[in-house]
Order: sequence, then structure tokens, then C-alpha cells
Amino acid sequence: MEKQKGFTLIELAIVIALLGILGYAIVTFFTNTYRSWWQTSQQIDAQQKARAALDEMTRFIRQARPVTALVVGEQAGEDDDTMITFTHIDGRQFQYYQSGDSLQRVVDGATTEVISEDLASIFFILDSTSSPTQVDISNLTVQTPVTGGQQGSITFPRKRIFLRNR
Repeated sequence: MEKQKGFTLIELAIVIALLGILGYAIVTFFTNTYRSWWQTSQQIDAQQKARAALDEMTRFIRQARPVTALVVGEQAGEDDDTMITFTHIDGRQFQYYQSGDSLQRVVDGATTEVISEDLASIFFILDSTSSPTQVDISNLTVQTPVTGGQQGSITFPRKRIFLRNR
């Protein structure tokens, strides 16, 4: 009997199994890489939005009128110290507050704008209630989208704002 060229059934089964394992490893690698990239991009987006909100609040709070024009309180249904009200040097009344999962700005009691979404918490703290010279924005926490069943969050521990018009 002559030796025939080709593969045996066992050799073919081993090659198919190895290709399956290799294919699974490649798909898993690319899936995990994409998931990691997506999660990182969502965290970066959340950080940028939170920083933009902090920068905006800082700009306007620094220009608040002196002494009694700065009040920290709460919006109905929210925690204490989640709202700040002040009069800007140009005479407009500003109010920043947490409403659900958004940070909102009200100007002159009429215009309401959402300046940040996915807000978990924010607290405003004055150094003095009679004549404040600084405002601390404490524990600004934003949530990142759910990945793999876990909700992520990013916390900015404290932002200290020194008031200019004192």
C-alpha cells in the first residue's frame, strides 16, 4: 500500500480547535480593548464637562457682590448646601443648584440652563456667613455611563474660590 499525501482526521481536528482558540483570544482582546477605550473616553468626557461647569461657576462666583449677597441653601427635595445664590457685579441674580442629576443655573429668576448632567453630588461651603471671602465647591461628583454592570463616578474633592469684590 502506497503512502497517501494529506492530513488525518485527528490532525484536522487539532488545527480547527487551535484556530478556534486563537480566534476566541483575538476577539476577546479586541472586545476588551474597545471596552477600555470606550470607558476611558466616557470618563474624559465627564471630567471635561465637570471642569467646564466648575470653571463657569468660578468665573461668576468670583465676581459676586460683597457681604450679604452670597447665600448657600438647598433646592426643594435636595440635600443641604446644594444651592448657591448671589448677585453678580453687573446686578444680575445668579443661582446654581443641583436638581436631580443635573447642575442648573438660573439668571434673574427667569432663565434656567443645565450646565452639567450626570451630577451625583455638589456642596457649597462659605468660610463665613456674615462676610464671606471664599466659597468652597466640595465633592462635585459626576457619574460615568454603566460599563459591565458597574456605574463609575469621578469626584473633584474641593475647589476653593476667593471672592474678588471684598
